[in-house]
Amino acid sequence: MDDPSDDLSIEEASVELGMSPTAVIQLLESGRLPSHLGTDGRRRRMLRADLAIHREVRFNLRQARVQEERARRWAEPETPVDDLLA
Repeated sequence: MDDPSDDLSIEEASVELGMSPTAVIQLLESGRLPSHLGTDGRRRRMLRADLAIHREVRFNLRQARVQEERARRWAEPETPVDDLLA
């Protein structure tokens, strides 16, 4: 049987992910974060392992965007080099 502490409420998941409960609900409704019904049959619960996967995917996406922005800035400098030397 799974560890009950690995089964989190929306509020607990929002603390784990560092976002608002509303943002977590949006992730659940869009299908980007899996959930299941709790033992009461009414409230959604998430597995801690699913949150870890989401956090890693989000981090990797952010890192890729930062690298793309750095590459773009190096390829197209905003200030001409001649202006920097003047």
